[in-house]
Amino acid sequence: MKGLIYRELYLSKKSYIAGFVTFLMIFLIGLLFRLSTEYGNLASLEGDAFRSVDIITYYESLYVPPAVMFFAMMAEHGIIIADFKSKWNIFSYTLPISEKKTAFVKYLILVCSMLAGLIFSILNALIICGISERPFTFGIVKNILIIMTCILINQSINIPLLMKLRSKAKSDIVFTIAFAMLLFAFSKFIKEIFTKIFSEFSDIENMSEAEVWELIGKFVQKIVDFRDKVFLFVPIAIIAVISAGYYASVRILKGREK
Repeated sequence: MKGLIYRELYLSKKSYIAGFVTFLMIFLIGLLFRLSTEYGNLASLEGDAFRSVDIITYYESLYVPPAVMFFAMMAEHGIIIADFKSKWNIFSYTLPISEKKTAFVKYLILVCSMLAGLIFSILNALIICGISERPFTFGIVKNILIIMTCILINQSINIPLLMKLRSKAKSDIVFTIAFAMLLFAFSKFIKEIFTKIFSEFSDIENMSEAEVWELIGKFVQKIVDFRDKVFLFVPIAIIAVISAGYYASVRILKGREK
């Protein structure tokens, strides 16, 4: 099994490096924007202009780098498709490695990559909060964990899907169709939410600045309350999606032609 782990990491080496460099670049860009907002040219802005820039650069710097890092670390890196093209899957039939070990290695690396991404994401948040002189709260950790879970769901499903379809293009089509069906299923709920939002902000032109920010504060609080409810399902979702993905991968590997 050590050999399989080494093989996966070696083949993914360039992808990991490229992903980390991308994360580092986005982190540095966000860092420069925050420094400018706190001490540089952007700090000279006044009123609504400063508030808007401050909010946008703060949340972008907090959550865009983690999303990039999780995608970079947890991606499948094209190894499954490359194995089919190189006929590795046929050669692997002769190896004394069970389907359970093969699938276990895939998900072990996925989980380790997820934890590595989580560490870098929290470090990013600590640095941004420190520069911005804002508290590093558990709410920030919740947001990062929700982002991580969404990407984990995507990647956990992607592994058995690629094993089954043997084509990234087909896998992307299935994901697109599934996402479209999900949106359609919840279209009524989504429409009601946006209708309610627009109705609350419909009279914004006649409001004073204080009333506008009070309304925004109430809206943000609703989002936070919804986030807290969703967060309760994060541990369950992580365990469920990893277990389901692993089980599906083992079944697909056992069903291959020998």
